[in-house]
Amino acid sequence: MKDSLIEQISGSLNSIKGKCQLKDRTIAAELKVSCSELNCMKLFLLNSKLSVKDIAEKLGITSGGVTKIVSQLEGQSLLRRDMDPDDRRGIVVSLTPGGERLIADLKKKTINYYDSLFKNLSKAEKEDIFKGLQILDESWIKLTGVKSQGIENC
Repeated sequence: MKDSLIEQISGSLNSIKGKCQLKDRTIAAELKVSCSELNCMKLFLLNSKLSVKDIAEKLGITSGGVTKIVSQLEGQSLLRRDMDPDDRRGIVVSLTPGGERLIADLKKKTINYYDSLFKNLSKAEKEDIFKGLQILDESWIKLTGVKSQGIENC
């Protein structure tokens, strides 16, 4: 027999995932980018430069898929591509000044969203949520060996 608490946790996580995706769709529309473009831009919250290979690995898509997304963001003057000085065959992607402004807007919109979400909770309730999320993240790391990517994922 299945553990009903595990089933409830699974249901809650699926519900939260859907709500995070809705938040991302809303923020992407406000920033005038697609969700795929937003996911790529989120990687630059923690990194100033990334190779196409790194972006592909972090997003779980092909290099060709990354090239398409980066081209779209380059066309919007949000990202730029340069030859990797250490490997002339490689491409390094970095933010433009417009991309830096988008990242600042993304941070502000994300913080405002979570501020609104948690505004009616006590400090103790927020601390309990944070502790629970840390435990969940540690369990995922033990199961998968994959360290969390941080803010860019949700």
